[in-house]
Amino acid sequence: LRPMRWFLCLLCLQFAAFAAAICLEDGIGPLHRRNLSSEGGLRYPVGIWVNQWASGEIMAAMAQILIEEKLGFHVFTQKGPVTLAQMYAIAGCKTPTVKEDRGCEPAPKQTYFHVGMEGWTGYNRPIWDDLQRDFPATAPVNVGHIGYNGEAGQYVMPEVLQPAQAEGLYLEFYRSYNASHHPGRFFHRISAVKTSDLKPCNETYLVDPALMKTYLEVTGDLHGVELLNGTVRGKCFQDYFWFPPACRLESSSPCFLFLTSSGYEYHMMMQRATIFDMPVVPVDVLDWNTYTKLAMEISALFYWWEPDPTFIGRGVQMVSYPRYNGSAWDQGLQVSMTESVPLEKYVSYDLEVVAPTVKELISAFSLNLDVVNGLLLAQKIHSSSAMDTACSWLKESRTVWEEWLPDTTKCFPQFGLFDELAEVFLHSREGNTSHFTCKACPSGTFSAPLRDKKGLTFVCRSCAPGFIQSLGASTACEPCPVGQHQEDSGASTCSRCAVGSYQNATGQSLCKKCPEKRTTLGLAAEALAECVCKAGLIEVEGQCVPCIEGLHCPIGSTIEGLLTALPSVNESDDGAQRPCLLPGYNSDPQNPLAIYRCRDHCPGGSPGSCSDGYTGVTCAECPRGTFESLQGRCAKCVEGNTGFWLIAGAILLLSGVFPAYVLLTEPYSPKSRVTGVVITVLGLLVTVVQNLLVIRTAPTTWPSVMLVATNVLSGVTLDPQLVGAACVGFDAVTMYFLRVLVFPVVIGILLLMFAVTQLFPSLFHCVIRGLLACYRPLAKIAKMPMPSIKAYQPWTWYGTACVIGKFCQVTFPTMANVGLSPMMCYSHPGGQMWSVVSYSSTACGTNEHVWMLIVGGVLLTFTTAFLVLCIWAGHSAPRLSLRGQAAVKFLFEDFRPDMVFFGVVTLMRGACLSLPSVFVPNRPNVQLVMMHSVMLISLVLQGYCQPWKSPVLNLVDTIAQCLFLTLLGVGLGGLEHSEAAVEVLHGFGTMVCISQFVVFGLVLSTLSVALLLDKFFRSEALGRYCSALGEAPNSALIMFLLENLASSIQKNASHRRSISSALDQLGTHDARMILMALVILESEIGLSATKAAGISLPRDAAVTRMSNTSEPSRVSAGIPTAAAKRRKAKRLSQVEFGKWMQSQECLKSQESQGSLTNQVSPGSLKNQVSQESLKSPESQKSLKSQDSLKDVVSEEPDDMVAQAF
Repeated sequence: LRPMRWFLCLLCLQFAAFAAAICLEDGIGPLHRRNLSSEGGLRYPVGIWVNQWASGEIMAAMAQILIEEKLGFHVFTQKGPVTLAQMYAIAGCKTPTVKEDRGCEPAPKQTYFHVGMEGWTGYNRPIWDDLQRDFPATAPVNVGHIGYNGEAGQYVMPEVLQPAQAEGLYLEFYRSYNASHHPGRFFHRISAVKTSDLKPCNETYLVDPALMKTYLEVTGDLHGVELLNGTVRGKCFQDYFWFPPACRLESSSPCFLFLTSSGYEYHMMMQRATIFDMPVVPVDVLDWNTYTKLAMEISALFYWWEPDPTFIGRGVQMVSYPRYNGSAWDQGLQVSMTESVPLEKYVSYDLEVVAPTVKELISAFSLNLDVVNGLLLAQKIHSSSAMDTACSWLKESRTVWEEWLPDTTKCFPQFGLFDELAEVFLHSREGNTSHFTCKACPSGTFSAPLRDKKGLTFVCRSCAPGFIQSLGASTACEPCPVGQHQEDSGASTCSRCAVGSYQNATGQSLCKKCPEKRTTLGLAAEALAECVCKAGLIEVEGQCVPCIEGLHCPIGSTIEGLLTALPSVNESDDGAQRPCLLPGYNSDPQNPLAIYRCRDHCPGGSPGSCSDGYTGVTCAECPRGTFESLQGRCAKCVEGNTGFWLIAGAILLLSGVFPAYVLLTEPYSPKSRVTGVVITVLGLLVTVVQNLLVIRTAPTTWPSVMLVATNVLSGVTLDPQLVGAACVGFDAVTMYFLRVLVFPVVIGILLLMFAVTQLFPSLFHCVIRGLLACYRPLAKIAKMPMPSIKAYQPWTWYGTACVIGKFCQVTFPTMANVGLSPMMCYSHPGGQMWSVVSYSSTACGTNEHVWMLIVGGVLLTFTTAFLVLCIWAGHSAPRLSLRGQAAVKFLFEDFRPDMVFFGVVTLMRGACLSLPSVFVPNRPNVQLVMMHSVMLISLVLQGYCQPWKSPVLNLVDTIAQCLFLTLLGVGLGGLEHSEAAVEVLHGFGTMVCISQFVVFGLVLSTLSVALLLDKFFRSEALGRYCSALGEAPNSALIMFLLENLASSIQKNASHRRSISSALDQLGTHDARMILMALVILESEIGLSATKAAGISLPRDAAVTRMSNTSEPSRVSAGIPTAAAKRRKAKRLSQVEFGKWMQSQECLKSQESQGSLTNQVSPGSLKNQVSQESLKSPESQKSLKSQDSLKDVVSEEPDDMVAQAF
């Protein structure tokens, strides 16, 4: 409710102010006055706290009139009884008149009283000091003396003074009151006052223990006090009086009264009466009115102060005591004159900001005591109000108060001249100054002194360029600090130096530009030293030079920063803010700007940083005592480890080479076997791994799964480094020589075994028996058949040649890549140095590289010779002898009879994948495109030809090549430097790699399980089903359909024209399939369509030779013969068809059923079956089954055919 009450009071006062008439003729009317405004936007009038005594009210009224009518502010007032209330009110306390709680807690934040007149600070010094200490933010401000002092003391009426002076006693001096002078004869006796007008003793200072104790100490008057309950009290007589020593004896001088109100100087009068032996009895009158009445009616000493109108005009006189003694007063001895108290003026803490002119007015306000007493007397005579009295004096004394008014052009520091009409700050006060005022200088300016003929004032001047003032109301501008500038005048803020500039001095208008090629790391650079090299440059010996490829050079790059870069860093990391090597690059710490491009193991960061334990400028060398393991890292050498792996490899080679020889020398069969399919799938897997190892040399981002898998499976390349050959101490060139020697060493071992089996056959058979003895327990457990020792005969030259050819065929991609490796040189950044791709520690053009070229050239010559030999063998095999065909059987044993050339295609593919790295070693995109083209051509040929004997092999090879092409596409995408794209491609490439190996794993596991189940159940159905991707056609059914086809042709010979027309309508693919079927029937089975026309085709010489050989099961290759037979049958069929067409021209007029019947006999199909095939038991059994099947289905042939399909 208190805030509401304050608000209502303010409204009432505001209304009264508007309704009141102005005092001064030129005063500002209520409608033109303004309120104060706080920082929060709150608006309120100037508040004046009025002390509730006559002079205080008149002084407050004068201030109110001048503030309202001369300064133009709205004013409201409130009265209080004492100076203490005035102090608390101006400090912002909410209830300043309540003694128990002044309302100062919590600490005030805002005050609504701004002015206080005639404050008795001296009497209230402790409270004043407490306010300054407890509330420093809102404590009132003392603005000086009001012009007169407050005087208080003991006064005497002139009616008493005059008779005493007539008798020579001057009662205006304290010595005249000594009891020896009997001053009581001039005053009324004590009985003249009624005790009902007095306060009893227990309501006076007599009951104040502290004052009474002090009295006893300074006077020693034991009879004037009494001890009650351990406390000292003044001794009370007749319940209302205290008698000094001069009044306690019956013979004493007549005693008189000292009248006071509210106890003023009561205890002081007790000390004076005792020490100066004065017969004066102090009494405390009941109230103020009774006090003034008694002082007028009886003759007595009384307490009074000035200025006050109570006894003004009566001629009262103050009794003089010894001059004021401050030290004695501090000790409690208060018999000297009361100190004259300077009356002062108070203003609020914020008045200087919200209304500086009001503060200036109050500060200048000054009157002397005579003027104040005159005002009090005039008010008393005319019984006028304080406002009327003040107004009358202001009208009559204009010259006095006009000097108090602030000169609107006299500005103080922090302020400047302001034209309110034009609303601009001025730099002089010439001309009409009526609308000039002072206003706090805004930000961007400062208050500068201006001395002219009118004196000293202040004006607001703009800050010069390079200087600013942000706060306003300031007397000086501040210079812009280093790193900042300000080119405009009158600015409130400095601008930071832009990037690429600096400022090393204060108070500058412009920043200095950094030297060319240099910039700063940010804004507000403070020195030339902060100018660093721009991005893409690096500081070398004080010069900024361009960063070459492989270096990441952000702003501020230096050689020192490069050497202290993080060991590994990506451009997106925090460490990329310092220069560093990018991943894939390295350099020597002794020459950090000589950048080397790495193939692997270069994480970037600081020069000399290699991962996985590698060393060297290209991170391609394992330290001494370590070797490159299958995991792709440098592993510690273990004593005997290399020998162990060499022995293990030799054992593995010896244990596998004999079964390989047996398998490779078996007769060719157009029908695939499950065991052969599994071996071929393993060969495809080896080829895929070799091709992956070839393409990973392309410098792009490959999936980590691919890198790990190729590292683990890289043993298929027969790299001696993987078995720890480096532990012997060989360097990179020697390791390359060893890798090249692996191939001739293996070939030499195979030739050695051929020689051993030929020269020492008995020893060979002993070894075979030992191996079979070890194999027998395993065969029993797995229920697998035991191979016969007869199958292991001494090696023949053509069988050995086939095994060597198979080894070269399987490892051909690796041989080609190893042979081409010395020719694969890539350039390092700057193009001044080249390194071998696979041996990056070897520089191209050096002696070591020349030796590598020589050795690699020898291997490449052998590889080329092998490829040429295979091309020749694929073309000339049908014309070779049986042993010659057996020697090249490795080339086409896995392919269909009509696809004997596809083995050359696979070899060409392996060689061509390595060539791009030779032609364009520094263009990874071109490399990958060329590799992509090679694989795409291979895939097209694979899809068109379907060369493999087994359908599952065609499917696996197609899928593998498709995934390989996809992986090359991922590699192309890996060249993009977009982090998001690389991340997506990495995930996709990982899926492709996993899919690649999952396909091989599923096929191998499926075929292996099928093979084991077939061995267990002594059947081949499941394995054939899996390898053929379904059931194989029934031979009996095929025979039945052929016989019915021949019969159908014979019966429908009259419809030749319709059959020929229907054949013309067939699609090309269907027609070719029919022709191919007829060719296969003739070449493979022996059925000849030309024989039906009376033409006899000679049997192939190869068949005759194969039937006469003593070792047909070990010599016959089969594929060249079958392919040649197919091609020859096709050519001869076309020739005889031409002859048959000529004969038909002669028989057009004789087209009859009989003549057609003579050309094709019912039993011709069966008669055309080779007699050699009918001799075997299997053929006899097949014919019997065909006859029985014919008998069964003869009744319902259509249903049987439908069921078969």
